[in-house]
Amino acid sequence: MINMKSMNPLSCILSDNRLTGPNFSNWLRNLNIVLNMEALGYILETQEIELPGGDATSDQQDAYDQWSVDDTKVRCYMLASMSNELKRQHENMKSSREILKNLRELYGENSMTARYEISNELFRARMQEGTKVAAHVQKMINLIQQLEKLEFQMDKELHVDFNVMNNKMKDKEFILVAGTSSSKTRKKKKKSKKGSVP
Repeated sequence: MINMKSMNPLSCILSDNRLTGPNFSNWLRNLNIVLNMEALGYILETQEIELPGGDATSDQQDAYDQWSVDDTKVRCYMLASMSNELKRQHENMKSSREILKNLRELYGENSMTARYEISNELFRARMQEGTKVAAHVQKMINLIQQLEKLEFQMDKELHVDFNVMNNKMKDKEFILVAGTSSSKTRKKKKKSKKGSVP
C-alpha cells in the first residue's frame, strides 16, 4: 500500500480525512490542496489528453505519456484516501476523472444521496455518555450547515418538532436512569435493614 505521508507531507490531510460520502466537499478541497502541491491539479481541471494516433509527433506522445503517469498518481491518491467501501466501488474505474464524475453524481453539491445521509445522521444523533456538550452541539451545527449548503432547509415546524422530540427523548432517558438508580437504592436499604440486628 502507498504511504502517502512519505510521498507528500501534506497528504496526511487526506489520510486523516478519508472520503466517506457526506464529507465529499471537504475531501475534494483537501485533495486539490495535495494535488496542487504535487503539480497534479491540472489532471482534474483540464481536458483529458486522448491517445495519439500512429501519425503523432514525439511531443504529442510525450504529452500523453506524462498525462497517463500523472493521472495514475491522482487516481492512487483518490483511492488511497477513500473508505474501504468506496474504494471497492471505484477501483476498477480507468481514470481519475471517471472516479470524480461518479463521486459528483453520488455526493455532489445538490446530491439527493448526500442530503439523505447527512439528514439521517442529524436526526439519529444522540449525545454519547462522556461527550462534552460543546462538542455535540458543534457536531449538530456542522451537520445543519452541511444541509444548508445542499439547499435542504428545515421549515419552522420541522425544526420545532425535532427539538421537542429530542428533548422528550432526553427526558425519558433521564427518568429511566433516575428510576433505575432510585430502585437500586431502595433494594440496598431493604437489604441493610434485613441484615441489621434490632
